[in-house]
Amino acid sequence: MKAVRALGLAVLFAASASVAQAMELTFPSTPAQEAQADVDDATLAQIADSNEESAADLMSPDELFQERVLDFDFDFMHEKRTSQSTARLYILVDKANRGMSPTAQTMQVYLDGQLIYNFLVSTGRETPEIAKSGRQSFSATPTGRFKIDSRSKNYVSKTWLAPMPYAQFFNGGIAIHATVRSHYAALGSRDSGGCVRLHNDNAKIMWDLVDQVGKDNVVIEVVDNSRR
Repeated sequence: MKAVRALGLAVLFAASASVAQAMELTFPSTPAQEAQADVDDATLAQIADSNEESAADLMSPDELFQERVLDFDFDFMHEKRTSQSTARLYILVDKANRGMSPTAQTMQVYLDGQLIYNFLVSTGRETPEIAKSGRQSFSATPTGRFKIDSRSKNYVSKTWLAPMPYAQFFNGGIAIHATVRSHYAALGSRDSGGCVRLHNDNAKIMWDLVDQVGKDNVVIEVVDNSRR
């Protein structure tokens, strides 16, 4: 498989993983998101290669969540814990700080019980701070098992008109998404406002994998192995 820059190892060996099947929950896309759904990958690569900040760099997760639900008149569950079961695609993220765990700041990706990728990520900085929007927040990536509730290949913040390519939301305003080139060097350390950042190449791989299996067959588990 094509080598990628952010620790993309295609490893094929049998591995057992206890995974979870998420509760059924749908989150319709906005008309603006649907209009952007068929944007080509080359355009998204250009966005990632720019020095622009992403929407997640400018807004707190709560603001992203609020922006996403403005167009809908329904109650939305902010956090989704899952029941034990199995899923075709199991995504394990260790948010431990660099050096505190052998798997710190990595995403292990299992397909049908086999480990196929191990990517560097950046999770939340885990500290109180003020977003560039002015909103106070705690830049934490939540632990637990989650389901993808919505996806936007070319998410663009309505507030800041800022991109967040390959966004796969799993906990309110928290998403797995591509980061921009200016943040590539930070992959492998805590550096986000709470989202799980990936190199653009790896975010595309994850997008295509979810397309392949269907988002209802995906479980995301976030752990902090430094606490074990």
